Amino acid sequence: NPRSTTSPLTPIYWDNPYFQRNESYQSDVRDRIYGNITINYKINDFISLLSRFALDQYSTLQEERVAFGSVSRGFGINNVTSTSGYSRLDKRFRESNLDFMANFKKDFNENLSFTGLVGSNIRRSNDNRIFSSTNGGLAVPGTYAIANSKSSPLAPIENELNLGVDGYFANASLGYKRFIFLDVSARNDYSSTLPKGSNSFFYPSASASFIFSEKLKSLSWLDFGKLRLNVANVGNDAPFASVKDGYAILPVLGSQGMLSVTHVKNNPNLKPEISSTKELGLEMVFFKKRLGFDFATYTTNTKNQIFNVSVSPSTGYSSKFVNAGKIQNKGFELNVYGTPFKTKNFDWTVNVNFSRNINKVIKLFEDEFGNK
Repeated sequence: NPRSTTSPLTPIYWDNPYFQRNESYQSDVRDRIYGNITINYKINDFISLLSRFALDQYSTLQEERVAFGSVSRGFGINNVTSTSGYSRLDKRFRESNLDFMANFKKDFNENLSFTGLVGSNIRRSNDNRIFSSTNGGLAVPGTYAIANSKSSPLAPIENELNLGVDGYFANASLGYKRFIFLDVSARNDYSSTLPKGSNSFFYPSASASFIFSEKLKSLSWLDFGKLRLNVANVGNDAPFASVKDGYAILPVLGSQGMLSVTHVKNNPNLKPEISSTKELGLEMVFFKKRLGFDFATYTTNTKNQIFNVSVSPSTGYSSKFVNAGKIQNKGFELNVYGTPFKTKNFDWTVNVNFSRNINKVIKLFEDEFGNK
């Protein structure tokens, strides 16, 4: 009887899958609300203003049950080995985005067109979690509650993460005779997870495309042809609470509360990650859209990556946050598609994808002594 506290029928290596499915199971319940409100005001034929507020909010309960008769395992907050247990994670998440944008659109003449925008984004997010579990297993089989713990339940683990990013951006696109297009964009973000003085990161991008099929309309077999070149930088901030050192709250010893430094050494000199990408692409369509391909080759270099690297325990820490190394990704992507059979009522289309990526570590993290 797997529900008996004195049952000798405990497996040695693993649980029966039917027992896991019906007795030791997990559940996840989520209530979610999301949506947005947008106000768009057109000043004239050239300028329009947009304001938008978006909200994504949810609460979730994740429960894990380990029934009597299960194989022994580490379970719960203190990871004590037991053959039964119950844990729950209560999580509340909220993210809001407030956008302001001015949009511009103008055809100067039949040959030259312009579109652009300038704006800002204010993003705030809150992640609140409480994790609790039984201690030493269940006192009464089949009753899954924190109070049904063999030993006194431990204090729950509580986490609250508050993040904020303010961004300012602009974009401009020029088109000439519908066959040459130039796009430029820029964005500057200020993140709450980076130290003051280094919490601002700027990343621009530019792309040019040449639709050469507009100049080759005499070729009946060519439906569309475009050559494109993109250059872009992308910034990224640090994980939450990786800049300033803090304290962890320990279980009460008698009536005395205790705090301790964490095992991770934070870094007040962190810099934002920056990825730089160059891409060259060619897209062509033939024979009244019966055959086509899209080919792109790219190179991406990422520097100042934020890592949590291991350090000697003699320092009092097991790891620390650093900006480390340089990573390069090079490769290509090819998408070929065609319609070998097509009638008025039926068509058969084939799509083939092929890609290759080579990842290379250009530079590793070096400490103050030059050790990697």
